[in-house]
Amino acid sequence: MDPFSLRCRQSTEQAYAIHLRLPGEEPRSPRHRLARCALALALEHHASIITLSSLGNYSTAAALLRPLMEAGACAYWLVYACPPELLTMILAGQRDTPTLPKMLQALSKIQGLDGVDVLARMLPRQGRYLDSYTHGGMSQLGERDWKTPFSLERTLHTVMAADMFAVAATAVATVIYEAPDLFDYLGERRDQIRQEIITTRGQAVPETPWHAFPQAPYG
Repeated sequence: MDPFSLRCRQSTEQAYAIHLRLPGEEPRSPRHRLARCALALALEHHASIITLSSLGNYSTAAALLRPLMEAGACAYWLVYACPPELLTMILAGQRDTPTLPKMLQALSKIQGLDGVDVLARMLPRQGRYLDSYTHGGMSQLGERDWKTPFSLERTLHTVMAADMFAVAATAVATVIYEAPDLFDYLGERRDQIRQEIITTRGQAVPETPWHAFPQAPYG
């Protein structure tokens, strides 16, 4: 099996491992149920990215990175930052969820959500290439021509980023549920992806402890 197929298999194994550990019972509140729906969407995007990549549809796979990030952020926003009166309007179909920058801005005010403030600062710069992938801009078009798809290096980056976004999104389930096995697996997987980024891309990734997420302010 070639290296890229092996890497896609690792992502598939991650998706399966999360599925096995993710509790299946109904969340206790409408808020958490909606957040669980957002997480389900994020995990569907992750599975689609891996499937599309393994089929050679690399550009379409990359286009789903932004929606994957947004769905994960939405799950956290619903759990931690959506005011009760706004949640009522959202559930009634009177309002929609905010844009990604607004969700991250609200989440950056929550104590103990490590990395959200960093992501919020990165978004104006790094988020452009995700937007461009999704909407067919030059980050997307400049990686290929009409005969040749993305390079192997760029496609491996898409798969690694998808795995990282999926792990980050799934961690919200450890707030919605009591899920110690899931919490332990996500910490181990996060560290594996961190080491992979360091090894394959030569990027410095700060080492941060894996600890429990803060208690949600709303039930």
